[in-house]
Amino acid sequence: MRRLRPVACAALAAMTSICAHADYEFVSSFGSFGSANGQFDAPRGIAVNASGDIVIAESGNDRVQICDDQGNCSSFGGTGTLSGEFDRPRGLAIDTDGKILIADRGNERIQRCDESGSCSDFDGSPPLSTPLNSPRDVDQLSDGRIVISDTNNDRIVICDSTLATCTTFGTPGSQLGQFNEPTGVAVDSQDRIVISDRANHRIQICDNDGSTCSSFGGLGSQSGQFDLPADVAVDSSDNVVVADRFNDRIQICTQAGACSSLGSFGTENGQFNAPWGVDVDAADRIIVVDSDNDRIQIFADTSSPPAVSIDSFGATPDSLSEGQSTTLEWSVSNATSCIASGDWSGSKNASSGSEQVTLSTAGSYTFNLDCTGEGEPDSASAGVSVSVIPPVSIVSFSATPDSLGEGEATTLEWSVSNATSCTASGDWSGSKNASSGREQVTLSPAGS
Repeated sequence: MRRLRPVACAALAAMTSICAHADYEFVSSFGSFGSANGQFDAPRGIAVNASGDIVIAESGNDRVQICDDQGNCSSFGGTGTLSGEFDRPRGLAIDTDGKILIADRGNERIQRCDESGSCSDFDGSPPLSTPLNSPRDVDQLSDGRIVISDTNNDRIVICDSTLATCTTFGTPGSQLGQFNEPTGVAVDSQDRIVISDRANHRIQICDNDGSTCSSFGGLGSQSGQFDLPADVAVDSSDNVVVADRFNDRIQICTQAGACSSLGSFGTENGQFNAPWGVDVDAADRIIVVDSDNDRIQIFADTSSPPAVSIDSFGATPDSLSEGQSTTLEWSVSNATSCIASGDWSGSKNASSGSEQVTLSTAGSYTFNLDCTGEGEPDSASAGVSVSVIPPVSIVSFSATPDSLGEGEATTLEWSVSNATSCTASGDWSGSKNASSGREQVTLSPAGS
């Protein structure tokens, strides 16, 4: 196997964020130039379905191929304008029903197809006042809405799952929320839309209504720079994987723009010639459409998973009275599960959480949190203690004798539990022992 050592993170980004990945390894490839199943002519878009099959849009052969990772493929399509036919298809995605969404670029439409090639199509007119113009990619939000990069209209189109109603955001330009030939789109775990803003040589990350966008990149060949990025994907940690087409490489970036890269120009394993499409499978393998080499390449991350750590675990307040509540809060990194023990129990959120606990009996309580994951070390534990203070009580307080003549003395005696201070008032004053005490008081003249 050929091992690929990623380029170091850009210096500025490294000050604020770690690299997204440390080490990738070439796993396998399949494909060659041609028109038979398992061969390609200008492959472009790629997606991985729920079964792990790799679905590829082929621009030169105007078809879609469905392949296992050994290159055993079936196909459907052909050149034309009818449903199930294509004109230079580009990006694609798998919807929640397992159907294939295909950006049929030259036909200015999106097609939704099953794996046998039975398709329906949508060109945006209606409901859009301006129909789609050379759409290049498509993805789906968690609520089923479909995201389309409407490339030549310099906008993002979002439609309901039936494609009956649509909204848009974006205008031509280089400001945040503006686009210059947006191509690839991907949706992260927070339903943010990641966009390869191709001719602006950058990546934009936008809320799914377009109200807020951030970006990183710029034209160049350094880490975190791009030359007409063609496609994007998102891994399980929300890192952004970019097909940096004319730099002949793949970049793996945090959403803050700290990037590492793999690949270089060439035809060897792990080299690329205009990588056009990229996706990430359930095992976080990166699958690349090596377009001008007419093949698919697969890479696996061989870096050690990050260590499990409990970053914070606290109780507020940590001292309280009977019947009051404390709030337990925790923050955890790189864990897959967390279990509570001690004076609480059950599975807890493996990322962060907050839980209120009411303590009705005085005493000392211990709350433990044990988290596990795949890193090294693969576990971490933490605990917090909470004290419940019993109520203050005056056990006894008396005066002996309680009836006497002028000028005689009485003895005041007291016993107290769980107090920290006692203060006298009325016909005596001052601080008194907070546990027990005796004090003689002489009384004159007559009275109560």
